[in-house]
Amino acid sequence: MDYPSGIGTPESTVFYSGAEAVFERVKPVLLALGGNPVFVGVEVGHTSALDIAGLTVALGTMFGILQGYTVCEAEGLPADVFTPAVKGLLPTLDGILGQISAKLQKKDYVGDEATIEAWSAAHKELLEWSKDKGSDAGIARAQQDLFKKAISAGKGRADFAYL
Repeated sequence: MDYPSGIGTPESTVFYSGAEAVFERVKPVLLALGGNPVFVGVEVGHTSALDIAGLTVALGTMFGILQGYTVCEAEGLPADVFTPAVKGLLPTLDGILGQISAKLQKKDYVGDEATIEAWSAAHKELLEWSKDKGSDAGIARAQQDLFKKAISAGKGRADFAYL
């Protein structure tokens, strides 16, 4: 879960699966690959699944950062203003991660904060801005399709986790 330059650093995370006793026995050696070796479980495929899940989050985040910079640049807002603003969102995003995780585990999609309809309305602003500025909105259109499907299915009042 790192760039090649991060391999072997104390911060680098490497996922492992298989026999836990073997993992524990060779863990001192595994620390050379990354200071955060994580045992995922006995199912070998779970390591790959967790890697793909993390990659999904990383790519979505990086594309979001690029889109945010695009908005700021188009509006004449310098990057040094954008970066701290995004960093200020991190505690909120951490809380959202916890909320979504709890809802997914319970399969409880009651919209007690912002509903899919509310998120969809906010998301339309991004689409309108992109159209006005001639900015690529391919990812945003794909996301909007998910909002439309949920609303058409009668789930507009559900929580974002329903998506």
